[in-house]
Amino acid sequence: MCKPIRVLHVFGVMNRGGAETFIMNIYRNLDRKKIQFDFAVESGFQGDYDDEIRQLGGNIYVVSKPDRKNVTKYYFALENILINKGPFAAIHSHVHFFSGIVLAIAKKNNVPIRIAHSHTTKDDRKTSFPRWLYKYTMRKLISFNSTEMVGCSKPSCISLYGGKNVTKGNTRIIPNGIEIKKYNIEEEKIRFIKSKIGISEDAIVFGHIGRFEKVKNHKFILKVFMEIKRKMPKSILLLVGKGNLKGEIETFVKINNLGESVLFLGLRDDIPEIINVFDVFLFPSLYEGLGIVLIEAQAAGIPSICSDTVPLEVDLNLGLLRFISLNCPVEDWCNGILSQINSKKISWTERSKALQNEGYDISKSKTILHSIYLGS
Repeated sequence: MCKPIRVLHVFGVMNRGGAETFIMNIYRNLDRKKIQFDFAVESGFQGDYDDEIRQLGGNIYVVSKPDRKNVTKYYFALENILINKGPFAAIHSHVHFFSGIVLAIAKKNNVPIRIAHSHTTKDDRKTSFPRWLYKYTMRKLISFNSTEMVGCSKPSCISLYGGKNVTKGNTRIIPNGIEIKKYNIEEEKIRFIKSKIGISEDAIVFGHIGRFEKVKNHKFILKVFMEIKRKMPKSILLLVGKGNLKGEIETFVKINNLGESVLFLGLRDDIPEIINVFDVFLFPSLYEGLGIVLIEAQAAGIPSICSDTVPLEVDLNLGLLRFISLNCPVEDWCNGILSQINSKKISWTERSKALQNEGYDISKSKTILHSIYLGS
């Protein structure tokens, strides 16, 4: 019996971010007798998905974090994995601009399929000449060393590969597919989940799912919610995720006496159920590659209000999304949110059809990546 080919994914750490969750959705639905995933990560800390990866038959290899002092160390660590833990049929890099280095190492070591994958439209680094030079060099390295340049949206491709590569057709968009059927949940189960969390039947539930980092704009969410709470006293806010700024956000909640109205649910592995509890999804991100949770919200039929920095490709044209500028006052956001509460219900048939038509079924994403990995 032939062994499965192995694909090495390169991440910072396998936590529950959008990119990581997408790849895990692919991994769960893959024919693992034909293709197996391994992961090279920069953190020696336990990742949220590490145990599941091992259960599925994957390996996790730790390389040093590639700051300026450790680039050489990273180079030899990754090369050692490619030489001694392979052979790898493909390497799939998710570390944005640093993919230039990753794919150069892979090409030197004769990995036949070399994929750069863009999941965002910006990075958090300040603009400077050294940073511009770094990005320029990495783009050149990616173009020269990759066999595939892919992204979750057109803006994410432009961000990493440059407009010329997109215009010339050198890039490919792979939708962040989800397991669609998981989001079709009966009302009785939703009521049960609410009671389990401790949400009263007459509460109006607002929610957000995302890591507690600057880009997700949690303080703005809370400022908007405070205005909503003033107009609708029975409102509650559910915050799902973890991150470096969680303590700061918890302090903000306490100072503003929101403790009984804001619930921190931590990391969850039942997102399809939790998102169905929301009456409105709040998503005022500073930027996004796509915003996969908005796809999930539409799959569940939940109306959302999001910043206009989110790529328009996320809209399935079901009338469930409303975009507002972050420059607009809180009052405008509040009014927009309240109008979303009264938006019409979209049937499961309509939602399912839209997701299928726009390519957000995980089976379609899996098929695209399957063909890339096999070089077909």
